[in-house]
Amino acid sequence: MKLNTTRMVFAGCTPPPIPAGLCGPKALAELLIESRRVGIGIAGPISDDGVRKLVNLIFFASLMPEEGRYPRYKLSCEPGERSPFLVTQIDPLPLDVNQIRRLAPACAHPDCALLVAERDGSLWCDGVMNVGGMGYEKWPGYPGVINVGRAPRLHLEVLGPGHLRVDESFEGYESRAGRIRAVSAYYGPGPVKELLEGLQASVTREVRCRLGEDALKYHRCEEWHRGLHLLSRLLRSAADARHGGAFVFLPDVRRDPTEYGLKVLYRTTSLDLRADLVEQWVTYVHSIQQHGTPERENTLRRSEVLRAKLLTNTEAVGRFSCVDGCVVLTREFNVLGFGAKIDAPVNQAEASPRRFKHIASGEVYDDKTFMAAIGGTRHQSAARFCQLHPGVMVLTLSQDGDLKMFTSDEQFAYAYGPLDLPTIENKITV
Repeated sequence: MKLNTTRMVFAGCTPPPIPAGLCGPKALAELLIESRRVGIGIAGPISDDGVRKLVNLIFFASLMPEEGRYPRYKLSCEPGERSPFLVTQIDPLPLDVNQIRRLAPACAHPDCALLVAERDGSLWCDGVMNVGGMGYEKWPGYPGVINVGRAPRLHLEVLGPGHLRVDESFEGYESRAGRIRAVSAYYGPGPVKELLEGLQASVTREVRCRLGEDALKYHRCEEWHRGLHLLSRLLRSAADARHGGAFVFLPDVRRDPTEYGLKVLYRTTSLDLRADLVEQWVTYVHSIQQHGTPERENTLRRSEVLRAKLLTNTEAVGRFSCVDGCVVLTREFNVLGFGAKIDAPVNQAEASPRRFKHIASGEVYDDKTFMAAIGGTRHQSAARFCQLHPGVMVLTLSQDGDLKMFTSDEQFAYAYGPLDLPTIENKITV
């Protein structure tokens, strides 16, 4: 059974086919090299042979524990000398499996990576790079949507024993348990963009209402990717907790969650991420309008406080998923509660005419076959919930960070996955 997915590549580029069956690090390296040949991404300063050596090294290094643990870490290949993203240089060290294992704890922070260089056919570690954004990825005063910095050219990530992810500027691949798949960005499917476009339309309407039609003439806030960074931060916070969870987005703000069969254990009040975004944006625009006046400094400072509140609240909502049950939000990101139980009886879901459909092939899956293949209780509950209620969206995270999405319309239900979250903030490409 295939789930819906979206593979994002540059226009005019044909990505290489994914090999079937069990594959090792050699096949992963060849996929990355083939992507170079068809023009996907910008190649890092390393030869094809260097790519083969590096992927092979990190594969075997990932199998070796350090003080009883398997660390997660990143490596990057890019020009590092005099780069503003350089954290520090070190005396060059020749890379082997043991050297990588020992150096990995130096890159425990998710925005740090070992800087790898190739010289005379050998691989060396030259230091540590910042592969995240600068200044917490944002311009001061701006509502958390513009990255400062850029993604590394060649990025390699160790997620666990034998679990690797590699990409070169854009196209990426993941190898796990001997299987390789193309990285599928979670914001690629249409339902996610519709969710975020709806959020931004609501934000824009209120900002215009409060500031007037002319106030946004030079300060646009219509781009849907403003909400993308909030949703990414929310999901990343949940994924990093390694607990698993689910987020339910309800279409009708006027209906109580109980009308959807949701039993919310912990109701929340005044936790509205959309309202936080509106307030921060309005204050930021006021600071622009006050340029050259004594009041501007205080207004800009308040805008910074509101930005911190917005991002902190977003991460807090992500952590609510650690409580057993799902987090319930409206499609305008008003948080209604957490610890919610989904009441979607099997007999009612089976009686519903809404079945799961694979969009590309048009195949409609038999209900029992689909439920047997989709996963455990969390995924089956989300799937049945979508069968019973049109217009809902459920994002589910497993303990190891795998993300799936379930949506529905009047005719069908749809399942997407596995979807990928950006582990580097400025890997989000709009």
